[in-house]
Amino acid sequence: MPRSAFSQIAPRSPRVVGIDYIAVPSPIPAIGCPVITAQPVDASVSVGQTAVFTVVATSIAPISYQWEISMDGGQTWNDITPGAPYFDSKTASLSVGPATSYMTGLQFRATVTADGCSDRSDESILTVES
Repeated sequence: MPRSAFSQIAPRSPRVVGIDYIAVPSPIPAIGCPVITAQPVDASVSVGQTAVFTVVATSIAPISYQWEISMDGGQTWNDITPGAPYFDSKTASLSVGPATSYMTGLQFRATVTADGCSDRSDESILTVES
């Protein structure tokens, strides 16, 4: 195994015969930590339509989702609570609608959590066309 794949290489113990080095892998990730495999993408809809933002994550542990919104270009983020016009804010796909023109520029991202650790998606932007 190449040395670059390990954080420590320990010399052979005098009591171990036939082993030159013991390799210790690093870092050792938590087994159930989620990994985002597909990021949400920007959405463009007409007034009155519904935009859908989707994140794909994997984990051997159950995953929970929390979508967040920024109304100031990404300076501050707030959890989205379920209710019009935001639906499914605790699932892999957030629905926003019916869209109004004032929603143009809103940003959305998701935090996925499993086994005590989390991963955060990239931001996606909503554009509403008249």
